Amino acid sequence: MDIPVDESYMMTKLRAYLDVMRLKNCLLAFIAVFAGAYITQVTDVLSWKVLYACLSAFLITAFGNAINDYYDWKVDEINNPDRPIPRGDLKLNEAKNFSLILLVGGLIIPTFLLNWMTTFIALVSAILLYGYSYVLKWRGFVGNLATSFLVGLTFLYGWSLYLTPWMLWNIFLLSLLSFLANMGREVMKGIADLEGDSIHGVGTLAVKSGKKFSSVVASVFILASVAFSPIPYYFGIVKSSYLALVLIVDAILLISCLSILLETSKETAKKTKDFVRIGMLGGLIAFLLGTSFEMTEVLMILMMIAPFITLFASSLLWSKHTAAMEITSASA
Repeated sequence: MDIPVDESYMMTKLRAYLDVMRLKNCLLAFIAVFAGAYITQVTDVLSWKVLYACLSAFLITAFGNAINDYYDWKVDEINNPDRPIPRGDLKLNEAKNFSLILLVGGLIIPTFLLNWMTTFIALVSAILLYGYSYVLKWRGFVGNLATSFLVGLTFLYGWSLYLTPWMLWNIFLLSLLSFLANMGREVMKGIADLEGDSIHGVGTLAVKSGKKFSSVVASVFILASVAFSPIPYYFGIVKSSYLALVLIVDAILLISCLSILLETSKETAKKTKDFVRIGMLGGLIAFLLGTSFEMTEVLMILMMIAPFITLFASSLLWSKHTAAMEITSASA
């Protein structure tokens, strides 16, 4: 006897589980671990252990996002009503159970397939991610520090595969730049989430000191990241191609600063924090390419991938346009 399957229900659930993972953040963690390994030991980067470490970081990051949605669902009803739990596509116990599966998967990989240091960093990261959702988020700025520290820790995770002492300085510089940029992004996020955070007692900088002051603090962190961005070239860690690429990244970050300083609305804060994330990804790419390739080689690589980037950007714009059209037609 055939059991009827509701395909629309299955697709809704699948989308909900993917959304609760926040794939963009997971992919950034994946790339950051790869970058840490690449900078440490470029000749061994295409190995199984690097893939295992990247996958582990992906799963642990997904765990952190899922458990955050579990604890944060009341705030999300106001700040992010389109997330899986507030929109009714995922139950609380489903999000909790899924986060545990992700956590187990993320910790099993380093425990049995990698070394003691990667296991230790994975465990510390998981504890911090849980601690953030359970208590640190409500402390505002302390929570910002914790998440930004975790962003920097992903590069150390890649380094820990080799435990090469003389490469720690390179990893520290990359971690510092990412920490500073993410601190700015987290403070911007507090501006975007001000309404729900103030109602539910989340002690962000925006709640305690106002949007204008928060925009200044966010800009200070991002400007510090921009100011320190040439340091890797100064120490000879990267080639001149890095400088050309990081100038584009710095321009994106500076535009984000200017935007949030001029306009502190929820919509602007959401856009600027997304721009900062794009800038952070661009910084990673600049570091990776600038480590091994000269300017002419980088230009050739960019020309080769430009059509794919254009296609990807077009698909994103089209999906947003389609979603907007659906909302408009639904409200009509």
